[in-house]
Amino acid sequence: MEAGLQVLNQSGALQIDSLYVNFVLISSGVATTSVNSGFSEVWYYTEIASHRKESVIAVRCDTEFVCFNSLDSNGNVVHRVLTHYYPVGFAYWIFAADPPADSGFGLEVFNAAGTRVFQASEKYMRLISYTNIPVPSGQDWSAISSRGLHAAFAQGSYCAFLEGATIPVPGGPPVSFGAIRVLTARTTRDGAQYRITPLNIFNVNLGNTDKGRAVFMMIDVTGY
Repeated sequence: MEAGLQVLNQSGALQIDSLYVNFVLISSGVATTSVNSGFSEVWYYTEIASHRKESVIAVRCDTEFVCFNSLDSNGNVVHRVLTHYYPVGFAYWIFAADPPADSGFGLEVFNAAGTRVFQASEKYMRLISYTNIPVPSGQDWSAISSRGLHAAFAQGSYCAFLEGATIPVPGGPPVSFGAIRVLTARTTRDGAQYRITPLNIFNVNLGNTDKGRAVFMMIDVTGY
């Protein structure tokens, strides 16, 4: 930005200017997974439509869960939340890149096109941490801190990967199997825990895919 209002934090990093864009809280609530996914590892799911082209869902659930996104016929995002083994209730917050509403008072910032990009009373997506790591191996839980804040977990990628194996059997045909594994999480009092968990196991070896990287965020939902 060459001119106009700029807001810096205590480290001197730019926080708000006329090009500022942030995701705004558009809905929140509680829901319960109820539909059996049909996967071999027993996952129950529910779907929450955002009615937006771009949206992020942050979840608090003390049992293991994973989130997937799809698009409806209008190209809007539908968030699917799955829980492991049992139907489970969870809390959620959905954020989207909507222009902030007219507050009628307080600080407001507009860009050069006249679009409101900030107003002081809106509820924005407050990032605690952003994690980008190699996909962890094994079934052990790893922890991520909420830094003392009331936090929810948001997946930036599904980290789904394929594993396969064929085992020789003396005197008989070999036995093959495959598995799709995904990054899962559960929220805790101090933040969240995450690991890689099988989503579906099947009786064919389809090979192995690159495990890639896991991307997720911790979102501050204090007061939301």
